[in-house]
Amino acid sequence: MAGFDWYADSPKPCSKLCNLSNLQLRFLCPSDIQEVQALCSDWFPIVYPQYWYEEITSNPRFYSLAAVCDGVIIGLIVAEIKAFSKLNDEDEDILAPTFGKDTLVAYLLSLGVSQSHRRNGIASVLLDNLISHLTSNELSSDHWSQCKALFLHVLTTNSPAIHFYQRHQFKLHAFLPYYYYINGKSKDGFTYVLYVNGGHPPWEVPEPVVPPSSPDLPKEVDIRGIFGRLSLEKNSIEPYTHAKEHNYLHYYVRQNLTNLLHDDDK
Repeated sequence: MAGFDWYADSPKPCSKLCNLSNLQLRFLCPSDIQEVQALCSDWFPIVYPQYWYEEITSNPRFYSLAAVCDGVIIGLIVAEIKAFSKLNDEDEDILAPTFGKDTLVAYLLSLGVSQSHRRNGIASVLLDNLISHLTSNELSSDHWSQCKALFLHVLTTNSPAIHFYQRHQFKLHAFLPYYYYINGKSKDGFTYVLYVNGGHPPWEVPEPVVPPSSPDLPKEVDIRGIFGRLSLEKNSIEPYTHAKEHNYLHYYVRQNLTNLLHDDDK
């Protein structure tokens, strides 16, 4: 998952067990399922269902690229194509409405690197290849080259990942209160977006809301997404919750933002 802190246990660069010159990139295939399952179990605090692994290793809707060193997968990135009309409530305004409901966007699902190979540029290589795939003029008839944005969700407390995506020109789009549910606790998230192929956000001035716990972030943060929640509890995948009828919650959040952000401190 893009929002998981895959650098949490690696404050310093690891020794280079595999130089980038020896790194090979290839797409995942069905024979990789067992190896990818073991990696994801180690990297992410969630157990994906079997069909998810079958999909990312065979369905062309997914961009599933592996970084391989000495025949072993040491990193991978997974993204998928979504139609603008199929986005969840919290993401439905990442593009201007003039693009139409059939406009395609790409969602970054997972980016992970084995602990012994982290902070050696491998994650950047994987992400750069995805971005190049989205913006390649040679793929004009490919659905990926028609995407207008690449977006992701990340924990507000995951500073290493946030800085990583900012270095790759992703822009903060929205603050998502209570977006994640991890080990029995609600956690806030951010939406980050990289616009490509002429895509752009709605031409409007966002409401200036600054989460008190994030003073170094841009001062204009749009607050939304309180209807979506992703469960990261081990052995559990909780579907998104939609509750459009609870619009009054927007007012409640704005009036009680400080209390909401510091609920875990109580």
